[in-house]
Amino acid sequence: MKSKNSETSSNQHERITSTYECSFCNKEFKREKSFLDHTCEQRQRHEMLRTDLTTKNAFRFYEMWMRLQKRSVQSPASFLKSKNFKAFVDFASFVKKVRLVDTETYIRMMVNKRIQPSYWVSNKCFSMYLTYIDHKKTPMQHAKITINTLLNIAEAAECDISDVFTVLTPHETMFLIQQRKLSPWLLLRSKKFKSMILMLDDDERCKIEELLQPEKWIIKFQQHENAANTMKKLVTELGI
Repeated sequence: MKSKNSETSSNQHERITSTYECSFCNKEFKREKSFLDHTCEQRQRHEMLRTDLTTKNAFRFYEMWMRLQKRSVQSPASFLKSKNFKAFVDFASFVKKVRLVDTETYIRMMVNKRIQPSYWVSNKCFSMYLTYIDHKKTPMQHAKITINTLLNIAEAAECDISDVFTVLTPHETMFLIQQRKLSPWLLLRSKKFKSMILMLDDDERCKIEELLQPEKWIIKFQQHENAANTMKKLVTELGI
């Protein structure tokens, strides 16, 4: 049977050898080296928020998402522990990749449609956003932006505007469509654009078609016959 002094000494020894505790995950360590070598997901997230610009932007988008739902964010700690942490980091990377300017409109749309953050980077959601942007401008406004883009490309490539689709890469084309610097209003009336599409491999063609959603534009052209005819005249004049 242990004496009281022996038990006290044992308890003190246990407390001394268990003094190293991770403040992020609460894991305890008996050795200082093990504690110093330790890393955990919460600690990594904390470091990311402190040093990484993408994670800082992710937190900003998380705050915006919460605000648009009329919910409050108590502190960055709630974001770091959120099940949507990775989804928002992915979204912040996506915003940078596609150079999304109006993030609040994008997030508001996702909130209104009750789409969870993990789906925001999908082509389907982005196409939904592009459709909304298409409705905000008139067909002629879209046409002017597209024509200016084609003129700038032609000048940079030192070619005629009628040859632009022979110098544009699939990646550049997709990026310009994502930015709506090239609008379906003109692209889908252009014979040279359609010829370029036919020359792409299946994967590239599918990605561009997913962005353009040509089946929807067929209906739109029928509903806006005058605008569609104007676009047809413009592509003829441009030689595309």
